[in-house]
Amino acid sequence: MEPIAGTSNKSELIKYVKSRKGKRVLLYKNKTHRLIKMYKNGNTLWRCTIQACGAVLTLSKYEDVLKNNEHFCTQNKVTQFVQEVVDDIHQEAMSTLDPLPEVYKRKLNNLLDQGINLTQDIPEFKNVKTTLYNKRNKSLGVKRLFGKSPTDVQVPNSFCNFILADYNDGKRRILLFATQKSKDELGRCRHLYCDGTFKSVPKPFKQLYSIHGDIDGVVKPLVYALLCDKKKSTYKLLFQLLKTTVPNTQVDFFKSDFEEAAMSGFLAVFPNAVVSGCFFHYKQALRRKSRDLGLSKNSIFRKHVALCTLLPHLPITDLDEAWLYIMSQSPQDKNVTKFNDYMVAQWLEHRFWKGKFTCYGEKNKTNNFVESHYSEINKKINPKGGVNLAKLLIYLQNYCNNFAEMRLKMNISENQKHAQERNNIIENILNQYVTGSISIGHCLEMLRF
Repeated sequence: MEPIAGTSNKSELIKYVKSRKGKRVLLYKNKTHRLIKMYKNGNTLWRCTIQACGAVLTLSKYEDVLKNNEHFCTQNKVTQFVQEVVDDIHQEAMSTLDPLPEVYKRKLNNLLDQGINLTQDIPEFKNVKTTLYNKRNKSLGVKRLFGKSPTDVQVPNSFCNFILADYNDGKRRILLFATQKSKDELGRCRHLYCDGTFKSVPKPFKQLYSIHGDIDGVVKPLVYALLCDKKKSTYKLLFQLLKTTVPNTQVDFFKSDFEEAAMSGFLAVFPNAVVSGCFFHYKQALRRKSRDLGLSKNSIFRKHVALCTLLPHLPITDLDEAWLYIMSQSPQDKNVTKFNDYMVAQWLEHRFWKGKFTCYGEKNKTNNFVESHYSEINKKINPKGGVNLAKLLIYLQNYCNNFAEMRLKMNISENQKHAQERNNIIENILNQYVTGSISIGHCLEMLRF
């Protein structure tokens, strides 16, 4: 057979796919070929994959077809198409970080949308998943992204500049991530706001914990941590790592939701700092308790609960006097009495929470901006299909690097404007109380606006 002239539009004639064993296969004019020989001049020799056929194809180093013998075999076009589909799945597994079951399912759905049903011919996911995971891991430069234990997980080399600390004692693993800029800012940050999420977490880790800092009046994410559990010892180790990796870290103030293990772990490392719980979570707890006791159905009872929710606004030294006023106005009811007992036991005289629920003089009384950040992460990462470590780190790194730019694009919502207006009114009322213009009872009643 005469040699076939080369073509500049090779993509329509020549395509490389992978066999089920992962070997390179050349597809040309609906015939598949395997590589036989590579010549010194760069040319390659290919032979039909049907052993009895024996037809050969020669390519130049520029992939021009130099020779193509006539085939005497009848290759199954469905088999060739299946090879192309499987190869596409392999390529997408290496080029994206979407969950592999999702990649596989998406490809099959695309075929069905085109009216092509090859579900009987394409290998099931369980039969190709090992190859797909190996290819993805190899493309990321790791042996495994997942493991039975956090100690087995490998972070891709591409994130080496994002890793702040990697603690692994064979039983417990803590990974800290931060940009160089965030690390520098942490060194001059005095106020931290922390919280964790259990949704956007790559297995086998249990929690993604973020540390935000007030930098020149702007609260921004500084450090992210992947943790194995919620134990006090783990939080203590987390903050020890933070202090060790950024030696000039000096924290004066720490706010989180009411998680005793996290606060205790922090205080073990920064014993002189002020620890404060989130005002929003405090109100939530009181309202939940009032609903459980049936107090939300009565307007007089609701007023009593509302006065109790205002206690954190006052100076800690005035809480006893404020509570005496509230008790003097308390309705006579057995369920209200139960609620009052709860207030004393859980907040006013609790061995740990006493004094830690106040927010007097604080600019940021809640941790809502941290929770909003997690809400955004959950939307972007979509944890329903499983969280990919590399995909999560790419998002977090980009978020930190582009925070200033993203913040400029953010519009101040009506809720934020309303919250600022409320804070201004609260500050004005408290100033009147502190200067002696109004009594503590009058102050509490005015704060119910």
